[in-house]
Amino acid sequence: MKKIVLCLMIILALFVMTTVVVNASAFDQAAVNLTKGGDQAYGEGTETDLPILVGSIVNVFLAVLGIVLTIIIIRGGFMYMLAGGDPNQTQKAKSWIINGVIGLIIILAAYAISSFVVSSLVEAGK
Repeated sequence: MKKIVLCLMIILALFVMTTVVVNASAFDQAAVNLTKGGDQAYGEGTETDLPILVGSIVNVFLAVLGIVLTIIIIRGGFMYMLAGGDPNQTQKAKSWIINGVIGLIIILAAYAISSFVVSSLVEAGK
């Protein structure tokens, strides 16, 4: 029994040490990225082209819409669970879920189209 406990403690210690080493590398990279982000926020560093800026804004907007539509799907799921067998409530919940899924499909298509357009504009500008 003591050997099993000792082996488990050694494995746990090795696992913890490995995580510390990996986290140290991640923290170094995070510091570099924060410095780059701070430089860009204060206008230092490289300039951002207009197509890249517009693409970033569109991507953020589509991400927010994706989150909203996911919340709509979750709300529809809760409505479906709480319908209690009422056909009207069940149909209403299904409608929420279907509309949310359709919205997510539209958002994914819009993201694909905007990503293609922005990358084409960036390549054309070079």
